[in-house]
Amino acid sequence: MTTNKKSSYKKIYIVVIIFALLLISGIWIVIQGPVLDDYYQNKKISSMKDSYVEIKKAAKQFGFNSEEFDIVFRKAVEKDNVEIVIRDNESSNLKVSTNEYEVLAFDLMSYIFGKPSNISDEEIEIAEDYEIHSVVDNKTRFSYIDMWGRIDDEILFLMRSPIEGIRESITVAKGFLTIIVVVLTVALVFSIILFIRALTILELRTKNEQLEKDIQQKEYLEKMRSEFLSNVSHELKTPLAIVQGYAEGLTDLTDGNSETTKYYCDVILDETSKMNQIVQKLININKIEFGEIKHTYESFDIVALVKGYVSSTEILLKSNNISFYMQEYEPILVYSDISSIEEVLNNYFSNAIHYAKNEKTIKINIKEDDEYVTVYIYNSGEKIPEESLPHLFEKFYKVDAARTREYGGSGVGLSIAKALLDSLDEKYGVVNVSDGVEFFFTVRRREKNT
Repeated sequence: MTTNKKSSYKKIYIVVIIFALLLISGIWIVIQGPVLDDYYQNKKISSMKDSYVEIKKAAKQFGFNSEEFDIVFRKAVEKDNVEIVIRDNESSNLKVSTNEYEVLAFDLMSYIFGKPSNISDEEIEIAEDYEIHSVVDNKTRFSYIDMWGRIDDEILFLMRSPIEGIRESITVAKGFLTIIVVVLTVALVFSIILFIRALTILELRTKNEQLEKDIQQKEYLEKMRSEFLSNVSHELKTPLAIVQGYAEGLTDLTDGNSETTKYYCDVILDETSKMNQIVQKLININKIEFGEIKHTYESFDIVALVKGYVSSTEILLKSNNISFYMQEYEPILVYSDISSIEEVLNNYFSNAIHYAKNEKTIKINIKEDDEYVTVYIYNSGEKIPEESLPHLFEKFYKVDAARTREYGGSGVGLSIAKALLDSLDEKYGVVNVSDGVEFFFTVRRREKNT
């Protein structure tokens, strides 16, 4: 897992912890503060007001002595856990919900003619048809909510709900919320412990994976170095042997033949030049693969580049009796390192020239889409064995070593093209076609990530 991903997980987890802490703190404040008391009292008052509306509506519609009114009356008593007395102006009880209706009736009259002497009350709401009071009985110390007023011009009512019932509900709610706080706190602590443990394990695993990758990379580089030295010694052995042989030949010359001496010297120079080219190409490949060569990106016309390069090889094409075909294209702008693309084109085209057989034809086609321009270089001739295709871009790999030696090839040209295209993050490959071979590579049409 990358450092950025781990950092993102940490941030998300910190946000979750902060949210959990705020939630726990909020619940605890609710438990300790007056919020629940006020909430339940307001709910009770709201319910009593709803019952008053329903009673008033039923009285007007059905009358106090109707069965329908009795149903509404009993629902109010049971739903709100209240005691109710309803009286007319002549102090006759029309409806009562308790056997101790005398107390309610007395208190109702006391509200009408003055506050009862045995209670302390606090006005909660004063409306046109009713009043609501929070009441404490000075003798019994019982607390309750009284709602009294008129149902119509001639009918009075008193509705009473004990505060103890509200307090009992609050106590139950606070107990439940306390359990929630404890559970959430324990869960949060365990979550933090598990997260720290998981993060530690994840970091150790990441470090182990990175260490394993480093070891594999080191082993791979060591293998590459070994193969490099082996291949270099193998490739340089033949030209060095030739140089040595001709040098010995020069030493043994005794006839003074200047033409023979010149021929021997020319061979030595030619083979030495080949050896130097091989060494330089190997050095270049290493520089590219290890990122020592920095690319200079710019926009350029790939069609003009191809035409310019082919024009410079016209003499070489004629000397090898090779026919070249390329249709006309409008300018196509690409964005890359022009010198690197030209080097790839050189390696591809040189390879095509050396292997063009039969009709001895080379064709270049250019195709484009929204993102890439693809250059195809075809040469007529023998197909490449299928088992060799995956290895063709490997250093020193030769399908036919004898034929490669024949034209002076070193087996590193395509590997240089591969290294350059890899460093440019481009695509490349080779396929067999009906009467020859076709190589291709891509160039981006615009700057990457724009």
